[in-house]
Amino acid sequence: MQNVTIVICNYNYGRFLAGAIDSALAQDYPATQVLVIDDGSTDGSREIIESYGCRIKALYKQNGGQVSAYNDAVNMIDTEFVMLLDSDDLLYAHAVSKVMRVFETGNFVKVQFRLDVIDPSGKPSGTYVPHSAAPCDCGGPLRQGWLYPSPPASGNAYRTSALKRIFPVPEAEINRYGADFYAIYGVALLGAVATIPESLGAYRVHRTENSGIDFANSESNDKAPKALTKRWAILRQMARAFGN
Repeated sequence: MQNVTIVICNYNYGRFLAGAIDSALAQDYPATQVLVIDDGSTDGSREIIESYGCRIKALYKQNGGQVSAYNDAVNMIDTEFVMLLDSDDLLYAHAVSKVMRVFETGNFVKVQFRLDVIDPSGKPSGTYVPHSAAPCDCGGPLRQGWLYPSPPASGNAYRTSALKRIFPVPEAEINRYGADFYAIYGVALLGAVATIPESLGAYRVHRTENSGIDFANSESNDKAPKALTKRWAILRQMARAFGN
């Protein structure tokens, strides 16, 4: 049985963190371990993490942003397979088992699956993401300049050796966030991606009074387009480096 690590990157999401950790520890796949990277939280997250004792591994670091947290996480992973779970999201108990069954059927670099959308209180919205099916060759659209339908970060499982070809990502200001962009789309340039057409977890969407939907771990609306343009440029450089 192959070992799998569920990595939870957290920054000041203490109000959701225990739910994410509990969902990771509740996996019915025995060879699952949990690693929490806390990116300098100031909201009591550390006390929550420490309450789990030796049931989980943890790294407490100075705040550096999502890319910094991913860089440290990928460097620490010592299993061949990994899932990167946002600290406000959840995995269903059979998620790792179903993902590993698919990995065993081929040399996939990534297995992705749907996520049910929930509100801040955890109430199901009745919808899921992504709404469209991914193509058989996920790298093809990327090389032509298109993003293929992908779930958010928590809906992806990776072959660690592939992630280590992408990370570490430079931690320049534009890359403070967006680590999941490089993981999701960068790995898809390296090999075959498999899709499980069912929900294996839950994606929490936050709402704010003034701006409507606020997606967790994302830039403000005025920064996002500029950031995406620069990340696309970096991704194209990666594609050229990989010979695609």
